[in-house]
Amino acid sequence: MTDNTNYQDQMTSENFSRDNREVAIRMHPQKLAMYISMLSMTMFFVALTSALLFKKGQDWFSFAPPALFYYSPILVVLNSFLLHRATKLYKSAQFKSFRNHLLLALLSAVGFFLVQWFTWEGILDMRLDRRVVSAAFFYVIMLMHALHLLGGVSALLVVWFKAWRSRKDELFELRNIINPKRVLAIEVLTLFWHFVDGLWIYLFLFIFFNYT
Repeated sequence: MTDNTNYQDQMTSENFSRDNREVAIRMHPQKLAMYISMLSMTMFFVALTSALLFKKGQDWFSFAPPALFYYSPILVVLNSFLLHRATKLYKSAQFKSFRNHLLLALLSAVGFFLVQWFTWEGILDMRLDRRVVSAAFFYVIMLMHALHLLGGVSALLVVWFKAWRSRKDELFELRNIINPKRVLAIEVLTLFWHFVDGLWIYLFLFIFFNYT
């Protein structure tokens, strides 16, 4: 097999087993499970924000979020773009560029997490009364999204570490061959992060128009 072999050629190569080709071509159960999880999480947050709007007339409060809050959409858009590019780069066997984009995506994700952390600390310093309905809902929304974000950062760190460790992999990377199982891992990770990023854009707009 020659260098820079494209993705489709590799899928039909004799160097790959039938099982490996199936992993790369059909929808893997992990992807299906991710779609189902995303659907359930979407329903949860939509139900939560809808309930909050229903209660909006009861003990409502407004506040001015810390300035860092307004930088968060920039970071999530950057993160999604970098992961999208990283996926394409890996599929075209540009492994060094892939690792660089993955590292930048990790840094943007960590930056987003830190922005959320300091925003959270700033809001806690306001000592909002948790007995007020709108304050209680707000804490739940932020906490649930933070848990998803923490899971996403951890998964991204694991994928980046494996990619860095495999930079001298004689079976795949040194021969410019794509690992179908790694393609699956990257695609599932990117799918999850697109969801987390899109969810935050929704929550950011919800908070901006209803709390500030």
